[in-house]
Amino acid sequence: MGGQIAMEISKEEASKSLEAIQATNELTRMTAARIGGPILITWGVIWVVGFAINQFLPASAGLGWMILDLLGGIITWRISVRMSAIKSRHDPRVFLFFLILMVFGAVWAFLLSPFNARHFGAYIVTLFMFAYVVGGLWFGRFYIILGALVTLLVLAGVFLAGSYESLWLGCAGGGSLIVSGLYIIYKGPRAGA
Repeated sequence: MGGQIAMEISKEEASKSLEAIQATNELTRMTAARIGGPILITWGVIWVVGFAINQFLPASAGLGWMILDLLGGIITWRISVRMSAIKSRHDPRVFLFFLILMVFGAVWAFLLSPFNARHFGAYIVTLFMFAYVVGGLWFGRFYIILGALVTLLVLAGVFLAGSYESLWLGCAGGGSLIVSGLYIIYKGPRAGA
């Protein structure tokens, strides 16, 4: 019939195939949990330190963030490479996504300027929380909830924290990432679901 090949598969073969698919899914979830938790903690600490520099050493904030972002990128790369249980070529689309996000973020910042420099940190945090929410569509509702919650905390800080906004961003944003990373490590592969 139209060049179609009929294939018969036994219940045992089908069961084995489903088990292999489930094992692969479980391995992927375990890898994501092993990698995701430490990365969230890393960036949480970077945000806490970076926003503390903003608050207490504002003249050094630019250099401080450059050093912290470079350090965070290197640590993230190392965690991803060393902790990956799936030994295959890393998908460059994740890197490209964050590169595109940063380019669009820079374009939007340029288009929206001049704006209140005090709120620039809130802009950056919410830009990355947008990425978490979008990523949550693939990686699980935990990331959607995390991104939305941190965004709400940031907005509260913008309106309520006044001159302590940088401390608020460090505690709310960085603290949320640290707690979330610990949650993922504790809960394991089921944390992102």
